[in-house]
Amino acid sequence: FVRCCLGRDCGCRMWGAEDIRWSRLRLRDAQPGKHFAVLRDDRTVRQALMGLSDGRQVAIQLLAHDETLGPTDLLINARPWRANENRLHAPTEIVIDSTHSLREVREFL
Repeated sequence: FVRCCLGRDCGCRMWGAEDIRWSRLRLRDAQPGKHFAVLRDDRTVRQALMGLSDGRQVAIQLLAHDETLGPTDLLINARPWRANENRLHAPTEIVIDSTHSLREVREFL
């Protein structure tokens, strides 16, 4: 089994080997200053990790579903806002297609 969150007791579920496959992994650049930018499926390792050398850190996020990020996909942090309560909730990562209209994005949300 693999524990997400690097083994910390955060309430995340345990992952079995059958849950881990390439389409359920989101790779992120863990170099300081890169803010854990998502590494795209359509790029080479050299393109995605400029200045690649030994010791470079890459974060691996385990997803509950399959995912493939294309060149037009955007990963955004959506934060529900309850205006009547003047309350902004925690962000949730959502994948949207940048070629969609705002109407299509609203319908998706």
